[in-house]
Amino acid sequence: MNSKSTLLLLLSLIALPAFGASFFGPTDGLRDLGYSCYGCNTPVFTGSVVEMRQQGIWPNTAIYSAPDTDRDTKITDGTCRDTDYLALARISGTLATSGNVPRPFILDLSSVIFGTNPPRQCSDTNPSNQWHLLTDWQSRLDRFKSVSGSNFNTSTVGAIVLFTEVANENGFVVSNSVINQIAAYVKQLWPGIPVMAGYPTAANHAGYGMQYTPNSFPYQLDYIATWDYTVTSPADRRYAGDATDPGAYSLLLARLSPTQKLLYNVGAFSFAGPPTTCPARSPINGERFDLLVRNWCAWSFQIHGDRSVGLVTFLWGAPQSWDPNAYGAQRIINWELNNCGGTALRPALVSVANVVSGGGFCFQ
Repeated sequence: MNSKSTLLLLLSLIALPAFGASFFGPTDGLRDLGYSCYGCNTPVFTGSVVEMRQQGIWPNTAIYSAPDTDRDTKITDGTCRDTDYLALARISGTLATSGNVPRPFILDLSSVIFGTNPPRQCSDTNPSNQWHLLTDWQSRLDRFKSVSGSNFNTSTVGAIVLFTEVANENGFVVSNSVINQIAAYVKQLWPGIPVMAGYPTAANHAGYGMQYTPNSFPYQLDYIATWDYTVTSPADRRYAGDATDPGAYSLLLARLSPTQKLLYNVGAFSFAGPPTTCPARSPINGERFDLLVRNWCAWSFQIHGDRSVGLVTFLWGAPQSWDPNAYGAQRIINWELNNCGGTALRPALVSVANVVSGGGFCFQ
């Protein structure tokens, strides 16, 4: 996965706001990618995501998480359904063989290994964001491996996420030594699959991001997932640096070992109300999401491909039944489809897909 031909373009859809300014976030990836599989072993591929994929909007979508509680299900149909973290393991065979599943995909085990204090419940209206390492994390991983068998392997999984936000604005969840211990154990269970964890930068926010990032990343990590929601473009001098300021990127590189690679996340957050312009703008920073994707594509694939393993886009904000005026990122894109004659995100993602496949430019 170190060459351009194997770089990943991955897309996480409607992730829960598990960590505030979140990266992937523990979420029901089955439902997010169009599956209806509550309490079943044979998922059915259906829903709006599939309809959008048929329009060519989502090339190479693939990230699956294993949560204990799926609050999105309650939001969607008004019922409260607690999700067993083994649900994902039980359909591993389908994920490994279905023609509807792009492979390799990212396997997010955040909520197999970590939990909140107090534990989250499906009925929570204000769930805890105080994450900690579960005391039985090893036995949970053993069981997940036993149930999933050999379906999660180097052919089906591109990387395993240990935790999506080891560091954030609240500090860091666990030390480097703990991450190294977890990573080593995961590598024993799934040999050959790269492991990663998430650490943000913040080029324009002194009290966030790298303030809590260790001086060097845990050596057992192969990839470092990173994001910076405080700048719209990595070319911003606060990120890229200049003669007077090294910038956040240089500080990030200084923390990498020679063999570690960066996986960049580009985020769009929930909206307070319906968009008013075509193309719609991401409320996280006022920029068009397609331009955010193109900017970070050029940086990660064409300018700094030697230290990059890929790009992931993250659409934050599920539909909120109690607030019809709240627009999550997917709803914003649907608004574009209905009001702008198409979404500007489609050609941007197609452009990135062309770069990943070995040709083209991010701004085609």
